[in-house]
Amino acid sequence: MEETIKTFETLNDTTVKENGTYYLPPYIFWYVSLANAVIFILGVTGNIFVLTVVITNKAMKTHMNILLCSLSVADLLVLLICQPAGMIEFYGKDRWFLGQTLCKLIPFLENASLNSSVITMWVISCERFQAICRAMQNSSCVGTVTAGKSILCIWIAASAISLPFVFLTHQEPAKFYDGSDVMVCRTKIETSLHQFYIVLLFFTCFVLPLIVLTVIYCFILRTIYLSQRLDENRPSRHRKQIVAMIIAIIALFYISLFPIRIIALWSVFGSTESKESLGLVNYTNIISIARILMNLNSAGNPVIYGLISSKFRKAFKRTLRKCFCMAEKSSPDIGNTRRYSDYNENLQVCPFMHAGYCCHNYGAEDTDLQEVNN
Repeated sequence: MEETIKTFETLNDTTVKENGTYYLPPYIFWYVSLANAVIFILGVTGNIFVLTVVITNKAMKTHMNILLCSLSVADLLVLLICQPAGMIEFYGKDRWFLGQTLCKLIPFLENASLNSSVITMWVISCERFQAICRAMQNSSCVGTVTAGKSILCIWIAASAISLPFVFLTHQEPAKFYDGSDVMVCRTKIETSLHQFYIVLLFFTCFVLPLIVLTVIYCFILRTIYLSQRLDENRPSRHRKQIVAMIIAIIALFYISLFPIRIIALWSVFGSTESKESLGLVNYTNIISIARILMNLNSAGNPVIYGLISSKFRKAFKRTLRKCFCMAEKSSPDIGNTRRYSDYNENLQVCPFMHAGYCCHNYGAEDTDLQEVNN
């Protein structure tokens, strides 16, 4: 949780004040609420859909796609746990209502999720480098088990790196602007060792991966360019799409996370006067926009998959065709009760639809939706 301005009375006159009470302009609540609602709905739906597509389509269970599922899980943790907690804190005007345990757990989960995303992108990029720059095909031993072990190692490393937030974050009493006693959640950076950890985290989990990933993809793009000129061992269209997709994921991640990372450093090393000089309105706008961008990163990956990868597009369409089977195609007519019962055991509930829709339980090779009442 970012450190916030604690003494409202010292803020400049850009804050709206009525009868001794400080208010934020209504437009802040409108755009913060609308943006977070859209991101939450699209992000949760999109990431669950990605998991469903990979899990239910045998052809999609590749090593890289399983790693992408790890990204989706990380994004869902941010959207389902960290984003709602941040919104509760926003509407509560910095007051914390969720207790000591969640005060410690949520910053840890937020950072663990983001760090696991960085490590996952690193692993996927190294894999792409091996496959394209060294012309190594994915061997049969690189399968679900290996991907599962990779994901386990990624999350253990990300959790270990983020563990200090459990000890740095505390729920503590504070004075609200009206003089009442409230509880707030603070990440306390009080010693030089704490500051060293924050700086080390910034460089090892943000700056260094960016440098390494940039170098890797420079080599990959150079290899693709040279192979096209020489017309030898030219990478397939599918491999080019994978490279473009991963570059887009990395670009979205760094563009979205850069503001919140810089603000975190400013919160630690900036003076109280520099924060107070902004005023409550400007400060709240900066923090809110940075958090919206961070949450946008968790909602953007499924869109990237659908826009760039033809395999994901086809798998999305195939799954949607199964899910959006209309009720009249599966529901029995009055005189058709016996035939419906014959097919009843083959129907399964689609995770995105209410009782009026159904999915048919087809094999991995089926691509066309079949009617139940044919």
